[in-house]
Amino acid sequence: MKKVLLFAASGLLLLNSCSKDLDLYEDPVVPTTEVTAEDIKSNFKNITGVEYSPNMDWNTTTSGQVDIQVDASVKKVQLLVDVKVVEGASEQVTPNEIRVLNELEPNGRTNFTMYYDAPKTNQGLYVGFLTDKTYVVKKLEGSNVTFDIPATSRVTRSASSYTLPEGTFTLAVEETQFIEGHQNQYTHGKLYSLAAGDYETLAMGSQKYSTDFENLFSTVVLGTFPNGKKDPKTGQAINNLPLVYAMGCFNEYSYGYVLDKDIPVIVTPVYKRDGAPSYGSEIYHSDFYYYYYNDADYNAASDKKAFLKALPKFKAIPFNQTYSEGADEEGLISQRGSFALLYYGDGKSPIGVGTTGTFNFPAGTKIGFMVRAKTDKSPRKKGECYLDGRLNDFINTYEEMNFASSGFLGEEPRAAWFSLQNHLFLCWESGTDADFNDVILEVEGLGGIVPPPPYYPQVFTFCFEDTPKGDYDLNDVVIKAIRTSETSITYYLAACGAHDSIFVKNINQGNIKDNVEVHAMFGVPTKTFINTQGGSVKDPISVTIPVDQKFSFQNEATRPYIFDATIGNTVKVSLAGEDPHGIMLPFDFDYPLEKVPVSQAYEQFNNWAKESITSTDWYAYPNESRVYSRKLW
Repeated sequence: MKKVLLFAASGLLLLNSCSKDLDLYEDPVVPTTEVTAEDIKSNFKNITGVEYSPNMDWNTTTSGQVDIQVDASVKKVQLLVDVKVVEGASEQVTPNEIRVLNELEPNGRTNFTMYYDAPKTNQGLYVGFLTDKTYVVKKLEGSNVTFDIPATSRVTRSASSYTLPEGTFTLAVEETQFIEGHQNQYTHGKLYSLAAGDYETLAMGSQKYSTDFENLFSTVVLGTFPNGKKDPKTGQAINNLPLVYAMGCFNEYSYGYVLDKDIPVIVTPVYKRDGAPSYGSEIYHSDFYYYYYNDADYNAASDKKAFLKALPKFKAIPFNQTYSEGADEEGLISQRGSFALLYYGDGKSPIGVGTTGTFNFPAGTKIGFMVRAKTDKSPRKKGECYLDGRLNDFINTYEEMNFASSGFLGEEPRAAWFSLQNHLFLCWESGTDADFNDVILEVEGLGGIVPPPPYYPQVFTFCFEDTPKGDYDLNDVVIKAIRTSETSITYYLAACGAHDSIFVKNINQGNIKDNVEVHAMFGVPTKTFINTQGGSVKDPISVTIPVDQKFSFQNEATRPYIFDATIGNTVKVSLAGEDPHGIMLPFDFDYPLEKVPVSQAYEQFNNWAKESITSTDWYAYPNESRVYSRKLW
């Protein structure tokens, strides 16, 4: 499913004026005497308080190429970057994020070269290969990589070689719904569990991942759904639900099918981060359930949602069998036990207490999943949360149990599938934010689920000053850019803090024309500021342009620049030894508010300007009251 770009305003500082005070900013005129390099350096020092290094090139980006070899099974290839962890940075800068730099569809090619731009400071480049069966990721070592299906990443055996528990397992308990008095809206069939001691017998020994795979899981899975990704203005977790929708495996398409009647369906908890014990050790108190059906019965049902609600639900894992009540397991990749699911018949005969289960599901059986969320901090978060969003039509908006605080709509899913290296993971949101990593489980023995990787793209930001002696708020023109494919770039004209008549050059496509003045493109007169201070917010002007596959933002001949027609001044990305009249950042940059020098909006900027090798991640430490925060992603 193709992702939709989001450009949502968040936490703008509200001021009263929409344009610069005319007593402070008179109409510029072409100067009668030339502004010298010394004048510019002196002005920079006067505004920021420091002299910039004569060796400073203001370059925070690197570029390169990768030679890639694939076979016909590969449908898409991505170049990825693991964004550098920034310790102690603002919460708006998410650690351990993975971003896509470039992607393509081979379309019959088996050997090709991919080109990229990336942040200079990063934790590694990766290549991702999407096939019809799985998503394979390899860390880039050198400048070439060859696709192959990796061997099992378990230290010992594969799922089909597990030694299954011995014994007879029969349903012993019919459970009650948590939410009494709402059965008409909420009842989802009967809930069953085994006798308490049976789960200890049913638990199987874990088969540990290799260290390499644990590292890959941490980078790729947790880099897609990182914990604690919060909006600094609201304190709320940034919504990762768009990523879930980008996978395309939600609601009716969330059901995997049993591959073979002789291969067990096995579920293994591998990670949790639920804020224990601050929020009541939620996962420890919660349980994992499943239900199943066959396509013929589902297709014959006139009301499919009612059909699914009526199916019996079976407890598979009491999470207190695998996790402790404290915080010592927070954020660890640690398998504490695997559980094989039991099949209790096709539902044609009554299923109830005393029904005996077997490990063999008929091939093709569809299986759905649910977390029965619980906490010891009553009455918060007690209720059934489903992978199939259609079954969350009540719980998502149920205020008495605090689920409504998540902001989920009625039928939105509470889990996401993630495929990696022949492993299939369920990333679960059972709480009240939307980071989808409260608990992550591996599910083995199912087919039919290969979600496309849902990575956010790497954003690059161009910031320009218009006049030779600038005020260094770096917002006279702001352009953001994303490489959307090997031969296309999407530009977003995001802001204009210039008083002059300004033109954007080197794009000249669609809605962004060389010969149309910037204010006019936004439909406002000159002397009006656009998205650089409080007041009305304008949507960015965007255009996607074709580029050569070797395109790089490092190439001065092809990257955008601006022309100040009022004074006849051309401004390009600054070169070594020049002042920062134009800089490019490999980041969805929160640029300074109007009249706020970058040195005040980012207090570590001066360290970088003076030394060029220190505080290279200065843009991760904004003074949030002095920047304009409006993200593409």
